[in-house]
Amino acid sequence: MYLIDKDCIIFDIKDNTKEEVIQTLVCKLEKVGNIDNASQFYQDVLKREKISATVIGDEMGLPHGRSQCVKRPCLCFGRLHKPVIWDEKTHEEVRYVILIAAVKQSANDIYMKMISSLARKLMHDEYRMILTNGTKEDVYRFLNETMQS
Repeated sequence: MYLIDKDCIIFDIKDNTKEEVIQTLVCKLEKVGNIDNASQFYQDVLKREKISATVIGDEMGLPHGRSQCVKRPCLCFGRLHKPVIWDEKTHEEVRYVILIAAVKQSANDIYMKMISSLARKLMHDEYRMILTNGTKEDVYRFLNETMQS
């Protein structure tokens, strides 16, 4: 099962806030047909962000949400033109974002596997380099292979 459409890899996002970035990625998921209510899913992701910011270091963010608006588990990747503050408390910035969308009724282990697989891979420089410097094809291949391993 693939989790990211090539159309859901966006480079040079010029948004200025975490909320704008999340909105951009959510709207892309809706545009390609992976979610059916962008405003509801956006609120679900922000609700999760209020619990704890999803910055994981090295300018990487993994916002995520489980929602009834999600038609199938999927990802959307964004490479920002410039970093934005992701955690207001620590002032940590993010420049590379992988939005994770999961079906609310899906088994919790699928949702957690998506998050943990990405977080584990992104601890290694060689994988982060794909997101920071790779082509859209490189990013597409990396994200789909990560989710299938």
